[in-house]
Amino acid sequence: MIFRPTKLPRWTTNPTDPVLVTAIIEPSEAIKDQGFIAEKPPFSTMNWLLNLMYVWTQWFSTAKSETARIGLSATIEQATAFNLDYVSRRVSTFGYGGNSVHMKYAFGKIYISTSTNTVIKINQLTKAVEATFTGFSGPYVIESDGTRLWIVNRTNSTISVIDPTDGSLIRTITYAELGAATPNGIAFDGIDSMWTGPDGDVGHVKKININTFVVTDIADAAFNCPRAFVCDGTHMWVGNYSGKNAVKVDISTNTVTATVELDVSAALVSGGVFDGITQSVWFCGNDQVYKVNPDTETLTTTLNLAGSSNPTKMTFDGLRVWVCKYGNDTIDQIDPYSATVTRTFTFPGTTPNPLGICTDGLFVYAAGFSTSNIFIMPA
Repeated sequence: MIFRPTKLPRWTTNPTDPVLVTAIIEPSEAIKDQGFIAEKPPFSTMNWLLNLMYVWTQWFSTAKSETARIGLSATIEQATAFNLDYVSRRVSTFGYGGNSVHMKYAFGKIYISTSTNTVIKINQLTKAVEATFTGFSGPYVIESDGTRLWIVNRTNSTISVIDPTDGSLIRTITYAELGAATPNGIAFDGIDSMWTGPDGDVGHVKKININTFVVTDIADAAFNCPRAFVCDGTHMWVGNYSGKNAVKVDISTNTVTATVELDVSAALVSGGVFDGITQSVWFCGNDQVYKVNPDTETLTTTLNLAGSSNPTKMTFDGLRVWVCKYGNDTIDQIDPYSATVTRTFTFPGTTPNPLGICTDGLFVYAAGFSTSNIFIMPA
């Protein structure tokens, strides 16, 4: 995780000084192309490079700070395209012609799995549907490995690996390969594997190599209906729906190293996310949100939400944690430091039942199971 620096380098504020001007000389085009090869660059050329870095640093820290603070591909033009006002924090919606089951922001687009066995690709800048991919069977959670999309199919208990550009099928991870089990959640460990859990299964998690598609069974009694998978960089955290706890697994050795009990009376874990601000793992389920310290392996906060909220999925926008609540049609914005709700958005419409949520770093998007609209909120 890269954090925004708090200090800027200093440079001259008097570029007309002849001594200072001669101290900054732009290098030749050949040197720009090849770099400083087998030579000690003159101080004036090196100053040109350092000065250019300084100017860009200043630009990112001022005029573009609203977008550069997260380090994602969001732009100020995006705010203009959506007609969202940062001062008044207005929100908006747009239709896409589907009913969401899950959504994912990847490759500069939004991908939504729907109840009609399709995955819809949306350009969030133009609010236009760019493509509708077919051939799925109860598509649910969507994940990216950086080059492809992985779609969990709940009806036929498979996982589809597709090209995000045209939706063409690259590989199907079959029911047999998954150990005759129905997958539920899925998450990439940032190295070489996807992790998924058999819904309703006790004692197993599956790890799939993204290059060879070989499935490894990780057997441990700690797993009990694993649904939420969150990677903290070195460990995969598995949220157990029935076990009502979070299991920490070393991604290099595939061994369980800790189990953190959540609320044993309530924690039907359904979603989770890692926040890069406090370096914490978050889970949600049954009207509660849980903040876990991955280093001390302790539950640090239990946040009680409004009754019958039924939180389903979570996302992190670079500054705040978000949770969508299927039960009362709202989305909560949570401060990761205090673990308190800082804003609650109501999804427009009659019982839209928000299930999916994602972010591009500048905006947060939610989609509901009972609506064909996408709800946009400023991050």
